[in-house]
Formats: sequence, structure tokens, C-alpha cells
Amino acid sequence: MQVLPHILVFDSGAGGLSVAKEILRKIPNCHMSYAADDAFYPYGIKEDRVLTQRIITQVGKLYEALKPDIVVVACNTASTLALETLRGKFDCPFVGVVPAIKPAALLSESKVIAVLATPATVSRIYTHNLIKDYAPEHKVILHGSNILVEIAERKLFSNDIDQRLLQKEFDTLFAEPNAEQIDTLVLACTHFPLLKQEIMAITTQRKRSINLIDSGEAIARRVWDLLDKPQANEIQNLKKITREIKIILTQTDDLSTAKKSRFLAYLTSKPNTD
Repeated sequence: MQVLPHILVFDSGAGGLSVAKEILRKIPNCHMSYAADDAFYPYGIKEDRVLTQRIITQVGKLYEALKPDIVVVACNTASTLALETLRGKFDCPFVGVVPAIKPAALLSESKVIAVLATPATVSRIYTHNLIKDYAPEHKVILHGSNILVEIAERKLFSNDIDQRLLQKEFDTLFAEPNAEQIDTLVLACTHFPLLKQEIMAITTQRKRSINLIDSGEAIARRVWDLLDKPQANEIQNLKKITREIKIILTQTDDLSTAKKSRFLAYLTSKPNTD
């Protein structure tokens, strides 16, 4: 009997669900563990040294307990900070999520790109090197926001959107110099695709045609490429899905059971019900 591959997706909270769901669409016949370090959430405001050690420790515990075939660090902040260290420390493939500046630069006709991320990702040298390498002739407007992360989390758990706060964030973004020429917007935090419909509505209200780019689909393709190909082809052709999806949280409180149920419901919902 063919053993399904086990994919571990790691994030600080709910954001990585957007990546995990793309992986399950691409590779429906797999076991998945989704681990959220919600006891240390949000990552975007933590000091680099402390956060790096936290990520290595938590991923190490998960790796020893689960023995995954592939680990996906579904967090831009964590990936830009600790991905190379993780790759050197553990004996399995690691896939990270970094700001999709390269595809944005290729797509943009106006050569004005906006990047929405956490303040930590915006300030990181890794991000600025991506701009230097792939968009040296573009105007790249960086906007760091922890408020959007909170709005995305609240939407997932209660379907409640604070439209005033959401609008304020985009008013600030579009007040930047050259912002009227933005034609491509990078969602450089895995929480932000959870708000894709709301973001599209805001840009439409401004009578703007803006391309939204996130890394979910590309990450899913990369995970597929890293699977053992004979095994991958065999599991892709299986008629009956026997996968297991496990939710792991580091915070244990009265809300943990409800949170796990909500995460699982999101991952198993149909694409048109996100």
C-alpha cells in the first residue's frame, strides 16, 4: 500500500492556511499537519534574535514528533529570517515564502509596485535585496501593517471585518508618492490572501485595475516538484483520498478546540467558499 507524503505547514497563526489550502488543491492525496505557533503570535513585532530561536525550537519539536517529508514555512517573516538556518539543521526539504517581487516586476506595466507585508518583512535586508535583484528599475512602495494581520485573523474566526480600519490602511498606502500608478500589489504576508475579496473591492472602488499577487500557488507547485516523482505520480492517481489533516497549536486555552475546528473547516472547504 502506498504511503502518502506528510507535509508540515508552519506559521505563527492563521495566515499559512492560505498556503496550506493551495497545497491541498495541488496535492489532495497527502497527509498534512498545520502547526500554528499562536502562543507567540504575532511574529511581525518580535525581535529578530528571539524570534529566530523560537522558530528553530518549535520547528525542531515538530520535526522530531512528526518526521514530515517536507516542511513549508508559510510565513514571510519567519522565512526571510530563519529559512536558511532551518535548511542546514534538519534533514528534509524546506520550502519558504518570500515576497513575490520577481513575478510582480515581470507583470507590472507601469513599473510601480506595492508590497503589503508586516513591518518586520518590510524592514528586512532580504526584502530589499529582492527589490535590488528583481525590480531595480521599478518604483516599489513598501507598506508594513500588523493591523491587516489582525483583521485577517478576525475575519477567519468571526467573519467580522472592520471596514474602517481596512480602508484606513489602504488610504495610507495610496497616499504614497507615485501610488496612483500602482498596477501590481504583492500580498507579502500569508494572512493577506484571506482578505483578497475585500482588497479587490477597495481597489475597484478606486476605479483601479490592480493585479494581486501572493505566493500560495507557486509554493504548492514547489512542494509538488520536491516530492519523489514515482511516488508523487502514483498518489496523484489514487481514486480514494485517505489523507489526514491535523491541526497543532502551541497555545492551549478555552478557545483552542474552536480554533482547531475553524482551521480544519477552512482547509476542507470548497474553493468557492473561502
